[in-house]
Amino acid sequence: MADLDKEVVKEAIKEWLNEKVTQFGWFSLRTIGYALIALLGYIWLITHGFEVPK
Repeated sequence: MADLDKEVVKEAIKEWLNEKVTQFGWFSLRTIGYALIALLGYIWLITHGFEVPK
């Protein structure tokens, strides 16, 4: 993936998670589930060549 693609994916995950948090609140089961989905997506990206910008 190109660096621009990585940033786009990272921002998309962040915006999606922020939308879900504002919709349901931090302590709902749905928010915890969405956080786990975002974490699994991030782990998948890391294992497939995504590197955290430094």
